[in-house]
Amino acid sequence: MGFWAILMLFWFTPLDLYAQAELTLYMLDATNNRLLRSNADGSSLTVLIDGAPLSGPHGIAVDPINAHIYLVNINTREIYRTDLDGNNLVVLVNFGLNDPLGIELDVAGGYFYVSDRGANKIIRYDLNGGNATDALTISLNSPHNFALDLTANKFFVASRFGGEVLSADLIGNTGIVVLANGLGQPYGVALDRAANHVYFTEFASGNITRTALNGTGQTLIVAGLNQPTGLRLDVANGHLYFTEWGGQKVRRVDLDGNNLTDILVGSPAVGIGLMIDLEIYTTPNSSGTPETVTHYIPFRSEIPLLLLLALTGLWLIKSPRK
Repeated sequence: MGFWAILMLFWFTPLDLYAQAELTLYMLDATNNRLLRSNADGSSLTVLIDGAPLSGPHGIAVDPINAHIYLVNINTREIYRTDLDGNNLVVLVNFGLNDPLGIELDVAGGYFYVSDRGANKIIRYDLNGGNATDALTISLNSPHNFALDLTANKFFVASRFGGEVLSADLIGNTGIVVLANGLGQPYGVALDRAANHVYFTEFASGNITRTALNGTGQTLIVAGLNQPTGLRLDVANGHLYFTEWGGQKVRRVDLDGNNLTDILVGSPAVGIGLMIDLEIYTTPNSSGTPETVTHYIPFRSEIPLLLLLALTGLWLIKSPRK
């Protein structure tokens, strides 16, 4: 094979290109009535909404398809939607709620769900805030955060003052199963369906605990925390992010409980107060799955080497033969 043929073969060889996930944290500071955004390591902290109309923000969910953030404002009993930069705030719900707290999205189905701890129920709305429908109205005692399993059409709910985490069908008050009881005020819930796990925080006990989706195999993941609240999973990177109300922190830990790391630590000096909840947003194609492509890339790092090889080949071709 000639020199130029080898060069062209190398140049147009298919490459495995990996899309790098960009993970963004959206967080609620209930003391200062703020919506915050940062990178996964806490860097580039930005205040998106500072004060009004936020008043006791407690629940947050991100719609990555339509680039929206949904917020629960407990002091005004309202549900808001904003763009990912905090602009274009719209009031979706401003009546009919007693003491709302948690919120989750079913974007494909066109719904969001809100836990109303004052009314002991979970309500379903259209994404525009219309058509309120009671989804779960029994077996709850101050429902706080919850997770949706849209494959099995199930809720996984923290019933805080019942000391329980339970599952139930999305509509109809059926299929109710208590997964764990005797808990110290369960608050946040997150689901890893692929691994058959549900994680939950215990506000009073200071724990993060995990069970199987059927409630078996209860395992303590982290203990000794200061009033943990919101909880989100980054399964792709093996991490769990959570807010710590009493510690005024956002923290990260491995899914097995190792490598506990502070992401943000609040204090009056830095203007961060009691952190109540958070959400994770990842860019599209963040799974790390390679895409094989074949095309000309003009700025590859091998260019200097290729130029050297080309010049060497030209020199060999033009050198006089002895």
